Amino acid sequence: MKLGAAIGLDEDGDPVTVTPGLPSGVTPSNGKIETGMDDGDFKSYSGDVAVISGWDSDATMRTDAGSRTTTVDKVVLYSNIDDPTDAAYSAYFGTGGAGLDLDGDDTDDLSLIAADDASNPSGIDFTDAGFSVSKAKAGHLVFSGFDAAPGTVRTIADNPATDNADEREVVGSFFGIGGEYTCGSDECRVRVTDEGGLVITGSLTFNPDRRIVVDVDGTDDDPTLVEGVIPDTDYLVFGYWLEATTRNGEETYQFSPYSMGVLGYGDTGNTVTGTVQGMAKYEGPATGRYLKKTLTTEGGAVTGGSPFSTGQFTATASLTAYFGGTGVATRDTNTISGTVSGFMDGDTSINDGWTLKLNKSLIDSSGAWGLAAEGTAATQTEDSQGTTSGNDRHGGEWSATFHGSTMVPTTGDDTNNSMQPGSIAGTFNGHFQGGHVAGAFGAKQDE
Repeated sequence: MKLGAAIGLDEDGDPVTVTPGLPSGVTPSNGKIETGMDDGDFKSYSGDVAVISGWDSDATMRTDAGSRTTTVDKVVLYSNIDDPTDAAYSAYFGTGGAGLDLDGDDTDDLSLIAADDASNPSGIDFTDAGFSVSKAKAGHLVFSGFDAAPGTVRTIADNPATDNADEREVVGSFFGIGGEYTCGSDECRVRVTDEGGLVITGSLTFNPDRRIVVDVDGTDDDPTLVEGVIPDTDYLVFGYWLEATTRNGEETYQFSPYSMGVLGYGDTGNTVTGTVQGMAKYEGPATGRYLKKTLTTEGGAVTGGSPFSTGQFTATASLTAYFGGTGVATRDTNTISGTVSGFMDGDTSINDGWTLKLNKSLIDSSGAWGLAAEGTAATQTEDSQGTTSGNDRHGGEWSATFHGSTMVPTTGDDTNNSMQPGSIAGTFNGHFQGGHVAGAFGAKQDE
């Protein structure tokens, strides 16, 4: 289908259904695009990707050229992921001191097998026999004179033939702290996996060459830090996938917007506390593709239009949610609505009159915390969508889910706080007399 038929009207003049999604094998990870084994030959590109202030962009493109048909897939995503933050050693490598001696003297040992927590955020998985280190964290364990090439194995054990040396002691560093590794068993082995991680067996401890300051009671203002190791776990991703196929000189298109949030409102680790109340405003960027048309009129009435320009747009999404409680009208309780406006192509306004209304929809608070199925407050499904309105007789659709959390006062002071969703991400399409738009947005609570 032509781009107009991909985001606008079909051959019968009816609005098309725009289905969110990404190509097989393409997924967002840590705010960036990851491609799998079945993704073909996707390669990063920057080309014509719009800049959105405060958001990181990532784009990938794949070209599949045949004898008569050429298909080009482009995926453009934006995220507001923050850089990893620092953590105190005592908190990062053990809860309440697990795996770390806490007497505060200069001879403290960091025992790498004392903890037994496979979900340890350090990327170190502990077992009774030893531990493994993920590829991403392997570079933080440095052993003097050790070749870190995949497949390399180093044995740390005492050599009885050397009377004045103990080969079980190896100089190195552990997550930025210099010191000495000591094998407390007959033998310790360090193996580099094919993927670049480490597998270590034996009773290995690390003896720092300086005091590790630990924050035992939460009052130490200057604990020793492990730098840049706690990843952001509450961010949004939004963007789109555009597929252009040229067959016998004629181009057709498929378009899919995409949005997600890493931390769903009500998910494990983000449990809703108490009854959600009050009103919340959300604002953030939107992007997608637009098609602008030259209108034809007859007798003063618009009778049609022909495409004359297209491209990537950026815009602003503004939404207001009413969760209920004191000060919220009954008719507004558990509803959300908004607009997408300010459609720009680079520094140029596409049409000053384009404002897409995200019509009022019910909020599903029973499961996924998004838009409820039309006319119900039942559990949300993929088909749970609201409607949109431009200045055309044809309507579009929108869908969204809530993410994150924030505590806000609902009565003008701190005596009645409510845990509200901190952000929202969604997709939309809409129609104007002068064109069509389809895309996605990511919005945070107004601060």
